[in-house]
Amino acid sequence: MVSCDICGRSTHSGAKQYSAAHVRWAADAGFRPVEALARFRPLAGVVGIEDGHLVERWLEEVRRDRTDWLLCWSCSNALAQYLRPTGGPPLPGEPVVRGRFLRWVRKRSGVRGST
Repeated sequence: MVSCDICGRSTHSGAKQYSAAHVRWAADAGFRPVEALARFRPLAGVVGIEDGHLVERWLEEVRRDRTDWLLCWSCSNALAQYLRPTGGPPLPGEPVVRGRFLRWVRKRSGVRGST
């Protein structure tokens, strides 16, 4: 069975896949899965991550990662609270509106131009 990329729990029919851009967008908006990451606290100590730095290391990974994230129902609901359908990348299953998506990409990259 496949596990959630945030909390590590088994995913079931409620699993959703999010792009790396969605997860970065949510993290930039304040998403911090502290409770979910707490499950990894014992392992973090073994690999040399200090107790108070687990969330910071997760944020580093979010900013570096460019692959899709599969999330369980619980983590997906938590992440969704930080995604704004009108201000971020298209949500999973949402049609891509070329002009809106290009404006979002340009805004995130600092590039100016017309759509």
